[in-house]
Amino acid sequence: MLGEKFNTPHYDLDDIFWDDEADVYGVKASEVQRDKKLREIVSHDSWIIEGVYRSWVEPSLSTADKIIVLMPPLPVQEERIWKRYEERVSGTVVSKK
Repeated sequence: MLGEKFNTPHYDLDDIFWDDEADVYGVKASEVQRDKKLREIVSHDSWIIEGVYRSWVEPSLSTADKIIVLMPPLPVQEERIWKRYEERVSGTVVSKK
């Protein structure tokens, strides 16, 4: 919603963390590929990223103008995680390249 509101590209960190070309869901992308994609994203003038990763996202944290932390209730988080997992395993939703 923020991407649409501010006309800014939005990126889901899951889409670069997981290998979207693997035959099955749950295969991690190589660190080289993942880090390259993140550097490409943060090299743009504006961007929004979403995800709960910590150790490898430093380039985004050090270049961000604003960092917003959302804390939905735990039941809402769990419901969303399971829904996303089921959609990706079933092939209903696939990662963006």
